[in-house]
Amino acid sequence: MAEAARTTVGSRWTRLQALAVAAALAVGLAVLPATAPPAQAAPPPGQGEVIVTITADDTGLPVENAWVQVTADDPNGLLFDGYTDASGTVTIHADPGAYRIWASYGGYAESFFPNAFLLADAQVIRVVEGATQSRAMRLMVGGSATITTTFAGAAPEQEVMVSLVRRQADGSFEFVPNIGCSTFTGSCLIEGVPPGDYRAIASIGSWTPGYGQWLPGVWPSRTGTVSIADRQHVDATVTMPAATTVTGSVMLDFASAVPAVDVQVRAVYLDAMPQEEPLVAQLSIAPGANAPFTLPVEPGRAFQLQLESQLTNTGATFDPGKVIITEQWTASGMALVGTAVTVAVGEARSFTLTGHAGARFTGDYTIRGDSGGPLSVDCDTCGIPVVELYRQVGGAWVLVDEHRWGSEDVFGAVQGFWFTGVAPGTYTLGFWADTLCREYWRDSETLTGATSFQVTMAGITGELRADLQPIAGGCTQPTPDPDPGPDPDPDPGPGPGPDPDPGPDPGPGPDPDPGSLPTAERLAGANRYATSVAISQRSFPGTAPVVYLASGTSFPDGLAAGPAAAHEGGPVLLTPQGSVPQVVLDEIARLQPAKVVIVGGTPSVSAAASQQVAGLPGSPTVTRLGGANRYETSRLIAAHAFPTGAPAAFLATGAKFPDALTAGPAAALRDGPVLLVRGNAPTADAETLQTLAALGVGWVGIAGDANSVSAGIASSVDAAVPTVQRFAGGNRFETATLIGGLFPTADTVLVASGLGFADALPGAAAAGAAGAPMVLARNSCMPAPTLAALEGWMPSRVVLLGGIPTLNAAVAGYTRC
Repeated sequence: MAEAARTTVGSRWTRLQALAVAAALAVGLAVLPATAPPAQAAPPPGQGEVIVTITADDTGLPVENAWVQVTADDPNGLLFDGYTDASGTVTIHADPGAYRIWASYGGYAESFFPNAFLLADAQVIRVVEGATQSRAMRLMVGGSATITTTFAGAAPEQEVMVSLVRRQADGSFEFVPNIGCSTFTGSCLIEGVPPGDYRAIASIGSWTPGYGQWLPGVWPSRTGTVSIADRQHVDATVTMPAATTVTGSVMLDFASAVPAVDVQVRAVYLDAMPQEEPLVAQLSIAPGANAPFTLPVEPGRAFQLQLESQLTNTGATFDPGKVIITEQWTASGMALVGTAVTVAVGEARSFTLTGHAGARFTGDYTIRGDSGGPLSVDCDTCGIPVVELYRQVGGAWVLVDEHRWGSEDVFGAVQGFWFTGVAPGTYTLGFWADTLCREYWRDSETLTGATSFQVTMAGITGELRADLQPIAGGCTQPTPDPDPGPDPDPDPGPGPGPDPDPGPDPGPGPDPDPGSLPTAERLAGANRYATSVAISQRSFPGTAPVVYLASGTSFPDGLAAGPAAAHEGGPVLLTPQGSVPQVVLDEIARLQPAKVVIVGGTPSVSAAASQQVAGLPGSPTVTRLGGANRYETSRLIAAHAFPTGAPAAFLATGAKFPDALTAGPAAALRDGPVLLVRGNAPTADAETLQTLAALGVGWVGIAGDANSVSAGIASSVDAAVPTVQRFAGGNRFETATLIGGLFPTADTVLVASGLGFADALPGAAAAGAAGAPMVLARNSCMPAPTLAALEGWMPSRVVLLGGIPTLNAAVAGYTRC
């Protein structure tokens, strides 16, 4: 069976494609693939040229298909990602400015120019207009470790996750992104470890009823470290201690119309590392009643007991988001600093905790214009202001709560805000919106210069008032992106080849017929997690049988989650690794799913996050789908979501996100999954072919050209599946529209950034549930293929995913690049 005819560009698309490619090559940041002609003698007008050659530190040979990312030394973030040619070289044309370069390749540690393992150690490259410079960098092998896990007693038949934490320059410890392993057999291998001083932490990989019997083990100790050098291998044994238990009861000292309140009792160790998660007992308590708890703790370690919960809005006397303050146990009751206790093996201890409703206080703000009066300019996209609450902890400000309050188009009028369930302490406030200058109370541009105020159980003394200045009125510094976020890649693998992306925005141009398309809508929150909630609320206004929960800082697992969630009738929500944001927990509670599917292992979404979800009202069943890498995870998701088979599937490279973003809605249209593959492999791996066969797939779509998913993969799949169809455009934007061509008509179209993944991950599930395509745009304009696709569909609704920093007003106005 020959590969089915490649989807090509029709006459209307061909002309626009040529214009887009020509414009992209003339301006912006471009990378020349291996087959391109030699670089110009001089860079394009107004730009400089950097020729980067990457070699392997262990062999000294050039590295072909190394994945290279270029970021600006400013808040603009990622400008380019692509791959080296056969000589290990990539040629970059860029506007004058400061840049950093990051590279990775399977089997090597991630590296920053020139030969650094961490971004903080990277050197800045300064591009000069009209100048060409050559730079060399090396990919280091890094260290490695074989970790063997044992148990203090009989070993449970559960997966053990092992993570490394690295000592930072300031003495603190942080998890090393993407460095870890899992094991059912007792031993696992961690490779590509940047040199440094480490501890290893072993824990049960997912929440089960038996979790808590075995507590995390630390190697070499909680106070010691082991040095791992480049190309050095170490062997280690981590013992997970058995837990003992303490008992107690909790009583809530306030009356409430809420019949029961969900409460967490936590054991927090005094010697815990910053990343160590507390042990938690979940309770449901009627106010005024006593509820018993049992909590596993590690014998001999000093710990404090904490009590925390959150009420939900029931239309009764409590406000939405009212929090019971964290209480640490002391002999005299509530205190901000608790008394440490220890429990020996076999010792019986019991504690009584009392929960207290926290303080409530209010304040107000006014949005002012240039001269202190009401703003006179049009501000349809200002965004509802966000009010942040910061608490002083150990001399530093910590963000503890935030809400959007008021209206985006009320200027000169007083608007109120309030916070509830606040623990006594020292606080200050922050204010921002998409077009409001960020400031802190009172009128400070920096958090360190903010004025503090005291909160007691009775509230506050005095008034909290703020005058906010719109950017349109002239502020000294623009509002930063509330969640710029890195785009770490936990398993980059060998890169498949250059992505012929034309680079940054080549500049806006007039739209030939802007009135023919509908006014664009926007779904956005304060950050990527709140945006995923906004997308869920619009797409699933009622309940949903399932929720898929994926990492908001890493793309691979979420790429495969979209069509699976759409097939099962639920959304994709995003979370950081350590804990689930309250806004996401609230959305899961609102949806009342019977099950929550966590995609990825605990390095992506922690065990503590899983426990948070399991403790929500209704006690949803929590299932974790996490393979040894992104490819296995995508196969696990497919098998889970499509247990009776699927007629179709999409294949996409797992090394980068653009092609797979828009494959998700198309896969959902054909009621099939997205499977990730190592795109530069000579043939499809046996596991992928087995998955396609087990699902009974009869049609496979391939997202991207042969540089993304090789011709050998397509050929081997073609030999096993009746129909294979490749969708390959000149860049990510055109590829997205070609995939969108599977939708002959579209009443609704979703538009996501082609330069980031966060908003498109939940958007894929929403698009799939609505039977709608998703196309890609630049941050400040619509690429010609995207605009042509919209004009071809003429939808009644166009929905932008993400706020102004992601897709600005020019995108909403269909301004062509």
